Amino acid sequence: MTFHVLLIHLAIGVYSAPCDEYSELNEAWRSVDNYQGPINSGYNFQCDQPNQNGFTAGWYRFTGPAGDRMPTAPPESDFRCGTHAPVRLNGQHPTTADGVVTREACASFLGNDRDSCWDIQVTACPGGFYVYYLPPTAGCSYAYCAESAGTLATVHNSYCYKLSGVSKNHQVSEQQCTAMGGSLALIKDTATQSFVSGLIRENHDVSHWVGLNSSPVTFLYPDSSTMQDQQLWAPGQPPMFCVNMDSGADYKFSVAVCTEEHEFVCQSDIAACQQDVCQNGGICTSCFGDTHKTCSCQPGFTGKLCETNYAHQNLPNSIVFLLINPDIDECSSSPCVNGGTCSDGDKSYNCTCPQGFVGKNCENDLDLCNPNPCPFDWNCIDNGGHLTCGLKAGVRLTDQELFPCSPSSCSGKMTCRDDGPGLYSCMP
Repeated sequence: MTFHVLLIHLAIGVYSAPCDEYSELNEAWRSVDNYQGPINSGYNFQCDQPNQNGFTAGWYRFTGPAGDRMPTAPPESDFRCGTHAPVRLNGQHPTTADGVVTREACASFLGNDRDSCWDIQVTACPGGFYVYYLPPTAGCSYAYCAESAGTLATVHNSYCYKLSGVSKNHQVSEQQCTAMGGSLALIKDTATQSFVSGLIRENHDVSHWVGLNSSPVTFLYPDSSTMQDQQLWAPGQPPMFCVNMDSGADYKFSVAVCTEEHEFVCQSDIAACQQDVCQNGGICTSCFGDTHKTCSCQPGFTGKLCETNYAHQNLPNSIVFLLINPDIDECSSSPCVNGGTCSDGDKSYNCTCPQGFVGKNCENDLDLCNPNPCPFDWNCIDNGGHLTCGLKAGVRLTDQELFPCSPSSCSGKMTCRDDGPGLYSCMP
């Protein structure tokens, strides 16, 4: 009987202890948004094994810059989550009523998320988070991946915003935003407040800390004198007050004691990618320390990395086969400016620029008068695509200055137009 009672107690311990006794995995490199490029990129890929990064079997919770849960869908590519083969949860997360359940963890490798799978345990905790019993991974370089229940970085008015998905006090919230390469969100106008409140409603409809707190509060006696002796206060008093977007007040600002725990909104500047992951000429920008990357694709391409020619999307294989040399109009978006003429190519386009303009899209205006092409140091006027040469004011017309307009008067493909004595124009 004693033996059976002990087993019952042990079973209860297995199902109750994980939510209170766990280790945290909060490394930013574990984020599913962290892409480190091909295996020859020089990056030191992580591997969750004792002899690699010290990883041992146990109950773990994902927090902070890593995210707050394991992803349930294969990552979009290898080399994410700081490793060669990122490891995800195969199956859905349980509810709190399910208790501890067994699921598979699968390493995604070369697009095959069933290359290597093994059993793990997971439970949903009453605090709204998950903990996982994770053994060392089945191979190298494999590492456990995480994502946020909040959002990927979302752009508004030249800033990225990201919801935490976890609750912390105001000071720790600021520290975690800083660790991600940002700061607590600076909500300074109603338009930004409306945008962020919409983001919260769509993802996790609870109050969120923002980057705003009070100065030390001054307390007055009835005679209007201020309290000076700080020793009169109990330890930890008076409290500091910080600001959150209050779910109970339509996400308007409310004041709370800074030690309260709430989820939080982080903000980051947008910068050029430190490591360009975009394909086919896409322009790479990033935020939150290069972990959240966005590709602006050239005409004719789509996909997160601009890897897909959009004419091939969602087409049956038989049709794709017929499109070995598809007629894709990369000029449909009118990329050439300033009168440039677009010529469609194979997965590309070319702009033929009018005289006076250069650049891939004819976006740069040349100074047609530098150096001065006019004879006798006449005045040169750049008219934006053509130029005019004219006799300087106060100079008497002579036979020499009655310069004849001829094909050699203008450079390039421009033609000469005689505008009168001492005056002519070079026209495209």
